[in-house]
Amino acid sequence: MTKEVTRQGRLSARSGWPKRKIIIDRYMRFVEHVGGRIPAHDYQFNRVTALLAERIAQLLGATKPIQSQAFIGGFVHDRIRHVSNAPHAEESADFTQKIIEKRFGKRPVARIVKAARLHDKIPGEFKKNLVWASVALADDVPKFGAIGAFRRSLFQAQKKENIKRVAEEQGRRPQTEPGQVERELAIKIIIERTNAMTKEHWKPDRYPGFMQKYMQRQFEMHNMFRQGLEKSEPWAVNLAWEMYKAGKKGTGLKEAIEGYKPIAREDSEFREQALTFLNNPEKLF
Repeated sequence: MTKEVTRQGRLSARSGWPKRKIIIDRYMRFVEHVGGRIPAHDYQFNRVTALLAERIAQLLGATKPIQSQAFIGGFVHDRIRHVSNAPHAEESADFTQKIIEKRFGKRPVARIVKAARLHDKIPGEFKKNLVWASVALADDVPKFGAIGAFRRSLFQAQKKENIKRVAEEQGRRPQTEPGQVERELAIKIIIERTNAMTKEHWKPDRYPGFMQKYMQRQFEMHNMFRQGLEKSEPWAVNLAWEMYKAGKKGTGLKEAIEGYKPIAREDSEFREQALTFLNNPEKLF
């Protein structure tokens, strides 16, 4: 990295932020190219999380420097992400520390690293922890709604524990047609994970006022997808299975959603809502 870039990176966010944003963006592309990607947690999705965290920080009343720190925190918070349910926040925080500690001041680094380390826990007092709060809230949004349905279905196909579970089940159960056992088990796995997300993360009173109406609608869609799967409604099963197959192929999240062909009004609306999230995250609130 040149002296000019290093000097620019140490400027205040107000004066140096546009250039710094480009630097971080390019760096994250490079990291993904070298280290591979997980479709549900790829460069595109991390960038959306960054933009959403920046917007939430703005609406929480954060200054420009804090908004820029929230952007960076959103970008890097899931950089270390296993293809399993294994904890990853500490590793992401350590990774974050290494890539930013020479580019920012001591306090900004501490805020961003803290946000990465605690991104799965929303703080009780937003104003005292604006970077952490913004990143954690941004991370919570896509757990529900249409984007949650697409991401969750895509990701299950890549998890090591699910791959093993499917292989074992195929060895035990006869099937009348190719893929029957995997399809049935994939839907079951997605239902299980959807139910788990409800119990683990849905706490409406922890969202700030400007997010509550939107998040309530996302939770309604979350339940709509869950109930559709449990009742074997064709639109929900089709969405889950098509995304699961896309996950097996390693298709990127946005590409998979754009390529999805709805079969009913419900999954058509889900596709539209998911693309709105990916294309205009800063306009959600």
